[in-house]
Amino acid sequence: MNVSNFIPPFLKKIDHYLLTHYPILWQSRIHYVFYSVLLTNCLFGVVVLFTRINYTSELDMLKLVWTFMILSVTYLIIWMIHAGRFNLFKQYGKRPPGDEYLNFLLIFINVSLILSTMFAFPALYSLKAKLSISSVSLAKDINALNLGAAFFPNETYHYNTSEINGELYPGKVHLYDYNNFTRFGYNTFYRYTFGNIIVDPERQYEPFDQMEKDPLCRNKISRHGMYCDQYTKELFNRSSNKQEQLKLINDFIKVAEKYEVKVPHSAEHYLNAFNRDEDYLYRFSNNNYEQFRFIRDLEDRLSLAVEYKTGKNFLWNADFYHFMWYVIFYITLIFMIYKNVRRRDFILTIVSAVVIMVVTGILIAISGFNEDQTANMYMLIYVGLGFGAIKILFNRKHSWLNGACLNLTLLCLPFMPLFYYVMYHNKQYDEQLEIFGFVLTFVFLQILFKRLYTILWSLPE
Repeated sequence: MNVSNFIPPFLKKIDHYLLTHYPILWQSRIHYVFYSVLLTNCLFGVVVLFTRINYTSELDMLKLVWTFMILSVTYLIIWMIHAGRFNLFKQYGKRPPGDEYLNFLLIFINVSLILSTMFAFPALYSLKAKLSISSVSLAKDINALNLGAAFFPNETYHYNTSEINGELYPGKVHLYDYNNFTRFGYNTFYRYTFGNIIVDPERQYEPFDQMEKDPLCRNKISRHGMYCDQYTKELFNRSSNKQEQLKLINDFIKVAEKYEVKVPHSAEHYLNAFNRDEDYLYRFSNNNYEQFRFIRDLEDRLSLAVEYKTGKNFLWNADFYHFMWYVIFYITLIFMIYKNVRRRDFILTIVSAVVIMVVTGILIAISGFNEDQTANMYMLIYVGLGFGAIKILFNRKHSWLNGACLNLTLLCLPFMPLFYYVMYHNKQYDEQLEIFGFVLTFVFLQILFKRLYTILWSLPE
């Protein structure tokens, strides 16, 4: 089967144009990567468009990422095979100043695009779930549920029965706590609509009595229409006649049906069973656990809706982007090394790295080195790798050992400023030094490592 038959004509024209005018862009295969990733992510977008938002159970985003990682790895391998076939450096082409930066940038973009297929579906689904219901609509639903919840038992498992001569008889249960109208999604959404401090994890789960002291609650209604719990209580107490109470129950049932929760009886049934004159007690039969299971289901589904709207998915987390930066950066760096050295040297570099890790690990375990001694050992190893790399300038023959030293020196360089600062100055992690390590690597990539790789490649066996 000829793969070129599946390539659209316009992409073939772009390929020919880049080959004849911009060979560096052509050999990176960025046009094929962009087209394939765009097509794949658009397909995911169409699938998400027709995927129904599930309020019964939350999708496991991490499981989805691991599933789509298979596709990303497949794309990555195919791209590496094609992009590694032709290289201007190996074909003795001209290498203009700054081309190493351009190569790095092109590889970085390609890797970023390919890895985006891992997160396209989870990110689009999360975004759709977030936009599927407005903050105003969600606040309105929460208000209706909190106002109507007083006509139902507070907890489905808090019901009383009396046992006489081995038989169970109907009992009574206390109704909703009228001093705390915060049952359905209130904790999280209160923060989001009143104080907007949902982003503060330390304050997210403060007791309700502390939240009531929030001065913003004096407004009674948030900008999205969310009722403060005290205001909810005031509204409930105003519903003194049967017609007003029936409306509260009907509103409750409508919201429940919106979230696909079936209420087993009509509003009149619950209103007739409700007896406000007996200290908010509710008479019910001994099978009420099943009858009121729907309340627990409704609580779970509304909590999920609130989480969709206000919660932070790991995909939008700064730590996630920090992690992905390292993944993309090092895949880029390793692929650049793969393209700049002989295949044998690349394989021996991997073997050398494994040997160094195993030997140093055994040495630390046997000798019982402390932190300072371990730091000195690793610093000494890195200095040795650096001297091995510099020795390429004075070699007359190609040496795989010096090539391995060069490769490992480049791979470790981003960490070295931070490593030296933490281990030798007893300091904590410093973000600026971490950034400095990457900047230093990027600078030396062109002015030092490019020259060393050129000499290494040109040396005879």
